[in-house]
Formats: sequence, structure tokens, C-alpha cells
Amino acid sequence: MNRTSLSAPKSSWITSLVVLILLAGAAILAIRALAPPKTLPADAPAAEFSALRAAALLKMIAAEPHPMGVPAHDRVRDAILKAWQEMGLEPTVQTAVRFRPARGESTRVENILVRLPGTNPSTGGTLMLATHYDTVEPAPGAADDGAGVVTLLETARALLAGPRLVRDIIFLITDGEEDGLVGTQVFLDQHPWAKEIRLALNFEARGTAGPSLMFETSRGNRRLIAALAASPHPRAYSFAGTVYRNMPNNSDLSVFMKAGMQGLNFAFIDRPYDYHTANDNLKNLDLRSLQHHGSYALSLARSFGNGSVPEPAGQDAVYFSLFGDVFVHYSTRAALVLAGLIVALIAAAGIVGFSRRKIRLGGVLWGALFFVAVIAAAAAVGPQAEPDLDQSAEDLPLPGRTVRLKRLNASY
Repeated sequence: MNRTSLSAPKSSWITSLVVLILLAGAAILAIRALAPPKTLPADAPAAEFSALRAAALLKMIAAEPHPMGVPAHDRVRDAILKAWQEMGLEPTVQTAVRFRPARGESTRVENILVRLPGTNPSTGGTLMLATHYDTVEPAPGAADDGAGVVTLLETARALLAGPRLVRDIIFLITDGEEDGLVGTQVFLDQHPWAKEIRLALNFEARGTAGPSLMFETSRGNRRLIAALAASPHPRAYSFAGTVYRNMPNNSDLSVFMKAGMQGLNFAFIDRPYDYHTANDNLKNLDLRSLQHHGSYALSLARSFGNGSVPEPAGQDAVYFSLFGDVFVHYSTRAALVLAGLIVALIAAAGIVGFSRRKIRLGGVLWGALFFVAVIAAAAAVGPQAEPDLDQSAEDLPLPGRTVRLKRLNASY
């Protein structure tokens, strides 16, 4: 009798310890899986995206702040144009004079556009990859949005190194994003290509490190999320889009979606204290975040460039990343069914447990507090979002002398 009475508490204690270890392990795995993918070396296959290749131009782009209206802005514009031309492509500059809400004055806006022609562009809708090249006054803009600029350049280079795509792809590097999204509005109002685009992929940054998260998408996104799930290292959470839509923030994609385009918005957000400061520089940029940007851009460009841009689905998807590259997604209808089943199971377990006196209210409360403590402890030992200092963009060789290009004025 005594042995039986003593063994039960011991067995219960062991069970609790096992559950604790499993919960802690799961939480640690989930948090560590948020680390961005490793960078590919500069000698990676030509048809692959390499952050080290992409970052070479960042020496020029992020050498100093380059908001609209300063000489550094023109130097960055010309460096980007030269990079496109060296790939054998023909960039154009769309110019316009627009009012800058942030300053209460008008200025010249200069968007950079490139079209990568496909073998049969007449059907299936056109995909656009977008970012911006202007910065705020204090920031050199290595992350916001130099990383986006070189993501587009390296993606185009990798696409040219592989089989030609079926559909055209438009690359848009806007001006004036930091001054009220004026470049995006100029493009939509005046450029004929804007009418062709059915899907926009926008690349942003709200920090200098961390995984690139797909944090905003258009409505009826179930088919887009299915395509995202097939890309390498997908990281996205459907609740993030709901939160973002209720925040007083905008990006170029906000304007695109208001114009009727479907869209996916990507950004890395760790080290947010570097955002819009002098610390948004080459030293603090984690090249793994840039690699993650590129994994999306290249994979989705090939997916939609060789297929067709899907029509908006009748409903949104519920989606989340689990333990890194495991990406779960299902329809909102399925989510309602699952939620109902979970509520029913919890209610049934509670009824049975309380009726058999196996569950007590105090134990439930202690268990909830214990779970929160486990999550907090796992977060404390998770990976810190620090730059990949062994592969810093600051240490890369400076590209050759920038050739001053003749300004191209688009007559749109």
C-alpha cells in the first residue's frame, strides 16, 4: 500500500518533467528556426542568388545618405543604372516633379525601370519586383532600402544566367518612398506598364537583421500563399497582415494594392533601433537577411514568370511558419472547422477532468503560468540578431569607378 501511494506522485513528477522538456525544446527550436538562411558564396552557381555577389554594389549605394535632392542621390542613381546596363539590359528613368509632403515642397522624382522580356509575355499577367533607392537624411540605407535594390539586381542577373522565362518581369526601383511614396504614385499615374501588372513583390526593411518575413499581402491570397509555401525558407504569419493593416504605416505596396494589384510584402525587422539612423550601414547589415530576400525574389520570379499570376481567391489563407522551413497554410473555412474542433476537445477534456477530479482550477492556472515562463526562457536563449560579421558588406571590394550616364527622360 505504501509503495503504491509513493509511486503515483513520483510518476506524476516524471511526466511533468518530460512535458516541460518537450515544451522547452519545441519553443527553442521554433525561435532558433527564425534565423535567416546562410549566405551563398560569391562563387555560387551563376543561376543562384548569392548575397555576397549582391552586396558588392552596396559599397556604392550605402556609402552615405542619399535622400532626394542631394548630389549623393544622383551618384546612387547612376550606379544602379550602370549595374543594369552591365547585365545587357536597358534601364530607363521616369522623371516627374512631385510635391513632397514631408517637406512641403516640390522636387524631381526619378524612378528606375527595367523590363526583362519573356518568350511569350502576351498572357498570364505581368509580375513586378519593386523596391526604393532613396533614404532618409541620417541613414546610408544599407538595409532600407539598399538591400532591396541589390536584391532586384542579383535576381535579374541570376534569371539571365538560367533558362529564359515565359512571362515578362518588370523591375521597379522607386524614388521618394521616404517622402510620401511619391515615386510609386508617379509610376501608377503616368507609366503605361502600370496597367499590365497583376502582382507586385515589394522588398523593404524595418531593421538591419533577422529573417525576411512576408508581413503583408492582398486580399483573397490563398493561391499566392500556396506559391509562397513552395519557395525556400518561407517565413510568414497571417496575423501579421491583420496587425499591419491596423497600423498607421505604409509602403510602396500599399499604393500598388490600392490600384488593384495583388501583392506580397517582404521585410526583415530585427535590430529596429538601427532603422532610419546612421546605424543603417554596411557594418550592421546582416547579409543572411539579404540572402533571405533573394531566396524569395528568385523563387517567386521563376514560379510566376514561367506560369501565370493567379486570380485572387475567394478567401484568405491562414498560414504560419513552424520549426523553420515547415510552412502550414489552409483556408479560413478550414480554420473555422479546426477552431470548433479544438474548442470542443478542450471542453470535453475539462468536463471529464473536473468530473473525475483529475483537474483542479489551481493546477490549470499554474500550468498556464508555467507555459508562459517556458516561452520566455526559450526566447532568452534563442539566437540574437547580430550581423554576419564574417561576411560583412563593409569588407567587400568597392566596385569600379561609376560612369556618369546620360539622364534618360521617359516621355510618359
